Amino acid sequence: MNYKKNLTLAILALTLMAAYPLLAAPCPTGIPSSLAYIYRDRNRCEGIKSREISQKFDLIAFSMGSLYSYPKLLKIRIPKTQNKTPDLTIQSFVKNYLLDNLTLKENASSFSFELNPKTVLEKANIPPQTLRATASTLHNSRNVYYPVIFGQGTKYYDLVVFSATERTFSTVEIRRQDKVFPSNLKPSKIPKSGEIFWRWEYGNAPAGTYELYLKDEQGEERSFYLKHDPKWL
Repeated sequence: MNYKKNLTLAILALTLMAAYPLLAAPCPTGIPSSLAYIYRDRNRCEGIKSREISQKFDLIAFSMGSLYSYPKLLKIRIPKTQNKTPDLTIQSFVKNYLLDNLTLKENASSFSFELNPKTVLEKANIPPQTLRATASTLHNSRNVYYPVIFGQGTKYYDLVVFSATERTFSTVEIRRQDKVFPSNLKPSKIPKSGEIFWRWEYGNAPAGTYELYLKDEQGEERSFYLKHDPKWL
C-alpha cells in the first residue's frame, strides 16, 4: 500500500512539475537557439509568430529614436508618470517578429529593458528600421500610449499605423483638450496590406495627453491617446 501511495505521489509531483512552467510562462517554452516565439531568459516572449491580422487599422508605433543598425545591446526606455507598468510590444511585419510580455526594470523616472539583438533579431535578418513599438496602460477604460525610446530622445515622435487593407485617411489630427492642436501631420494614403508613417514634430507642445484622431474615406474613426512631456528628452 505504501509503495502504491508513494508511486501515486511521485507521479502527481512530476505532473505538477511538468505543468508549472506552462502555467507560469506567458508564452510557449522551447529551444533557446530557435527563432520561434517562445519564453526566453524568464523575462520576455520573443520570436517569429504567425498572427491573425485585424481588418481594423491600428497604431503599431509611438516611439523616439531611429534605428539604422543594431547596437550590442538595444536599450529600450519608457517614461514613467504613474506606478502602472506599461504593456510593451515591439514587432516587425517583415517576418512576423514579435516581442512582448517583458519584465521591465523600474526606477524613479522610467521603465527599461536591454535586449540582445543577436538572440533573434540578427539571426532572423529583421531590418532594424522595420521595428515598431508601442507601450500603453489602461486608464479610464482606454489605452494611453507612452513613447518607446530607443537610445536618446528626439524632437519628434514616430507614429505608424497598420492596415490590412488599402485606405486613405482624409483627416489626420493631433488634438488636445478636445481642440485641434497645430501639427505637421497631413492626410495620407496607406498602401494595400501596409503601414503609414508620420513624424510628429511636437515643437513647443506642453506636457499632457494628446489625441491622434484618424478618419478614413469610409468614415471609420479611431482615436489614440498619447502622453507627451518635453522633459523626456
